[in-house]
Order: sequence, then C-alpha cells, then structure tokens
Amino acid sequence: WHKGSYLKLIMDEIFGENNFRNEIIWAYQGSGQSEDQLKRKHDNILFYAKSKTNTFNWEDIGIELSDRQKNKFSEVDEKGKRYKTYYHSGKEYRQYLDEKGRQKLTDVWTDIYIIQSWNEKTDYPTQKPEELLERIITASSNKGDIVLDCFCGSGTTLAVAQKLGRKWIGCDINLGAIQTTTKRLNQIVEEQIK
Repeated sequence: WHKGSYLKLIMDEIFGENNFRNEIIWAYQGSGQSEDQLKRKHDNILFYAKSKTNTFNWEDIGIELSDRQKNKFSEVDEKGKRYKTYYHSGKEYRQYLDEKGRQKLTDVWTDIYIIQSWNEKTDYPTQKPEELLERIITASSNKGDIVLDCFCGSGTTLAVAQKLGRKWIGCDINLGAIQTTTKRLNQIVEEQIK
C-alpha cells in the first residue's frame, strides 16, 4: 500500500505508459483493526502489456454463481446474451453473464479470500492465495508460455504456473524464499509425476 504509486511510475518507465491496461483491486476480509486508521484490506495489481496486442483469456475467468444468482440475469439482448439491469446515479447499466453462465469480472475482485487452507500456507509473510494467481495466469497466458516472477517469495506464482502447464522463471534475493519455493515446487512435480 505504501509503494504502489512508486511502482506505477517504474512500471510506466519499463513497459511504457501507453501499455498500462488496468489497475485491479483485490479486496479481501480478515481479522484485526487499527485504532488510528482504516483497516488495510486490499492489494493493487497493476496490469501491463508489452505491446498493443496481448494475451487476455477473458472467457476463461469469471465468478461462479449459484442457480439462484443466475436467475437474476433474466433479460436477453439482441445477441441472445443474458443480463440484468441495474441503476446507478440515474443511469441504466447492464451486467452480463459470460458464455459459461458466470458473472463477468470487473477490476474489483472481492470473491477471492486470503489463504484459508493449511495445506497451502507456507508461513511466508507476503504469500498470496493460489486462486488469485490462477486467475491472473489463466487470463494472461496460454499453456506452454513462460511466466516470470522476479520476487518469488513463497513460490505461489511458480507453483500455479507449474500446475497450469506453463513454463516459469523465478528469482529472489532472499535465500529463505528460494528454499521455500524449491521445496514447494519439488512437491508439486513429485505429485505430477505420480
């Protein structure tokens, strides 16, 4: 939260300001409350591409809905796509389902929670949930593509890339991060071999 504005400037310099696509807000719940400020419960994900054309597998990501939630998308447009109408500030908007009956994503993600499973936890302080990285990697790469993580930390990005059939490169200056990541990747590869 305290480095995001600096990182945006660096990313603009590296990728070019015109290649900035979106800022995604990952908002999550958790315990704890500060006495002197608002609770910090979101991360910012900066989405860049290296050119005007980039991989974006929009159709492969979306929020799964219950049948009851899907029934709210009761209207159909001229192309046969289901949507629901809502109003904000006096304007009418449509929210669509995707081809698989899921709710299309916006740039605010509230459906992915902090790590819940003890099987996934590595006790690395900056570890992110696999579900978050699965969404990002699925949306922005194809099987066989290379995923780079320059600050691999707990190895979540590399672990998910391996599970999704991507090649990967990971590095970190912290020896503990390399050890944690190596142990995690070895377990995944052993499971895949079995």
